[in-house]
Amino acid sequence: MKLQDLWGLLESTPGGLESAREGATSSPHSNRVERRSGLADWLENPNRSIPNPFWTSASTSKPPDVQSADPSELEDNTINPVHGMHSRSMIGKEADLAAFGAEEEFIFNGVDGLGHQDFLQQIRRKAFKEGKTRDDAWMADLAVLHMSGEALAWFETLPDDVQKNWSNLKRAIIQKYGDGSATDQLQPLQAANIATTRGYGNVENNATPPVDPLLPARIRIANWDTPALASTISFPNSERDWLNEGRQRKWKFGGNRSMVYWHLVEPSDPVPDNAISVGTESGVTFYSLRAWHEGGLTLGKITTQGLFWRAKRAWIIWHGREIPWSGSFEVLVGDQSAVRWIRPQVTGSFEAVEGGFEAGNSKALLVARFELGNVVQPGKVFSGDFHGYYGWWNKESVQGNFQVLAWA
Repeated sequence: MKLQDLWGLLESTPGGLESAREGATSSPHSNRVERRSGLADWLENPNRSIPNPFWTSASTSKPPDVQSADPSELEDNTINPVHGMHSRSMIGKEADLAAFGAEEEFIFNGVDGLGHQDFLQQIRRKAFKEGKTRDDAWMADLAVLHMSGEALAWFETLPDDVQKNWSNLKRAIIQKYGDGSATDQLQPLQAANIATTRGYGNVENNATPPVDPLLPARIRIANWDTPALASTISFPNSERDWLNEGRQRKWKFGGNRSMVYWHLVEPSDPVPDNAISVGTESGVTFYSLRAWHEGGLTLGKITTQGLFWRAKRAWIIWHGREIPWSGSFEVLVGDQSAVRWIRPQVTGSFEAVEGGFEAGNSKALLVARFELGNVVQPGKVFSGDFHGYYGWWNKESVQGNFQVLAWA
């Protein structure tokens, strides 16, 4: 029977309401008294919650876990007559919403207060709760709503593709505020006097170009004995992020032949004809490639020439082997005069071109080449190491005589 029907029945019965109220106060059973008086109260005030008939404050058989509890901590088991939910559930949800609202009250000004890493984490948490972790535009809009002061003024100077894309904006924030933050992760960067900036290759009258996280970093190295750490450079977090970032690069810079950048080549794509030459062997030109492999961006080589083939052939150097590569990769393209080859052990201070990183090694991975008589092989070297790696006849070879690709 519905409560509305019960109300009508009691009203239509002579003395019905009065009997219910009197009966509620005359029963010798305490539980029934509580229950019936609660019904009578509700009949007078239908908006009030109905007490749970299975456990009341008058009961002598309270659950063991609340017998000794503080009265203020006792569970409220009343049932909401409209929604059919325990009021404790409603209170819990209200508390969660209140805590969530408090979490939203964060502001990043780029000067004091909230650090950039905490700011990024707050944005991630909000996006996760809203199911928006894959919506770069939504996350970018959220981020600017929580900026003020210097950070907001800096944001307004960024290109549209950075303002509107969280992946780009996140990297720009790390690039802008990373080496100025007093965090433990960035202390090695300051101590080693190493900094990274985004370069535009050989761009005239642009000594300090605007931040563009899609372009290769300029890794400033004071001396080779002090390695640059991969954590100081903005890299994608997953293969999916890497592919998305590469497609944005290709779309934005694909028509600019002088811009130095990592150009994404997917399985059906040709290698651009402005790829930067890194090595030669028997008249065949090799280029440096990087590809996502086992949680990192490792380096290898690519060629489009050969005696027995016409299509592109690629390899990565990995754990003692030279492995043929058939998946997507990036090749360094642009104006060859914007970069130079240096011997890092004797050069002193220089700016290395961003290469990649590998899981399990904290050092930045740089583009290298190795002179082997009449052959020059592309390869890789970790910053600060005195030996590098290149592939030769399906094997990984180690060599101490190498050069590193640097900005001109």
